[in-house]
Amino acid sequence: MGVPVVVFARCRECDRRVRLVLDATDGCVPVEYADGSVRMTPIKDAIPCLVWCVGTTVVYARRGGVFADGSRSQRVPHGPMRGKPIKSRFVDRPCDRRCTHATGDTCLCSCGGLNHGADAA
Repeated sequence: MGVPVVVFARCRECDRRVRLVLDATDGCVPVEYADGSVRMTPIKDAIPCLVWCVGTTVVYARRGGVFADGSRSQRVPHGPMRGKPIKSRFVDRPCDRRCTHATGDTCLCSCGGLNHGADAA
């Protein structure tokens, strides 16, 4: 069994952010690849494989055209999100709103990063 690692990931297109808690072993997480194999992959390299932004971009057909499904507009996925693990340092300070509502990637309280950003919008 691995160690829980908190990661903030962000879409480069729309700036949407998500918080992930990954079960890491030696800084790696299991990722299933297109060929069906599952390999242990470093966390930073695994994030684009694990989480994609569904996007908010809408594309309209030009000059009265329609798409193959008959619609005049389609939602386009933005693609893989990027991110990095939270940098945490155990400090003798209780975990409070500064930690649970944080959006940055550094945690300095007694939770060691596990609660970091848990209540952030």
